[in-house]
Amino acid sequence: MSGDTLWDIAARYLGDPERWTEVYDTNQAAIEASAREHPESPVLGASDHGHWIFPGTRLTIPGANCAPTTPTTQTTPTTGGGVSDRQACEAVGRPWVSAEDGGPFCGTFGTISVPEHPFSPGELDQLKFAADTVGCLKDVAGIVAGVPGVLSTKGQRVVDTILFVDGVVTELKDVKPGDVVQMVTEVTDLSSGHVATVIWNLVPGTACVELFYNRAVAFGVMG
Repeated sequence: MSGDTLWDIAARYLGDPERWTEVYDTNQAAIEASAREHPESPVLGASDHGHWIFPGTRLTIPGANCAPTTPTTQTTPTTGGGVSDRQACEAVGRPWVSAEDGGPFCGTFGTISVPEHPFSPGELDQLKFAADTVGCLKDVAGIVAGVPGVLSTKGQRVVDTILFVDGVVTELKDVKPGDVVQMVTEVTDLSSGHVATVIWNLVPGTACVELFYNRAVAFGVMG
């Protein structure tokens, strides 16, 4: 199905989007073989743990009663989540720059200068630290309020926050208990000035909603 991700596939066939890692582990050989056919940037011949999946790759669903296979037809690769890089960029008011135009990245106007990744490994670690620190809270509102506070202690500022449910922008007041939410934030590192559009997964459990870091979308400027 167009736009499928491992997250979506796990939700559809296994009833739990968090089991996308099982889909990857079961199909690692096929996914990586497909990725090796794309040696150019930004794929560089590796799927990045399921970040990049491509049309024609056949996936075996682990634990499914009939063990079906499904061809993927993904057109906008994402990492274990339903919100595409383009949706994330546009949600925070950044134009999407496609690979054909020198991307992919979230853009702003100026002289062309595209970093391979917006944050250094250390800066990315702070995002993962925030997810671990916020952890599991009683509701989505608590996580939305908690992330900026945690990141501020690490010298990072949240500029904007947008929520998605099933790939659709949703107001906080309209999020229902049990919804699997994705949160898109624009984050600035105050020391380096680096900017990232960051996607988070908010997964409901039996007693709380748990925060997971998904990925940071590249940021660059375009002429």
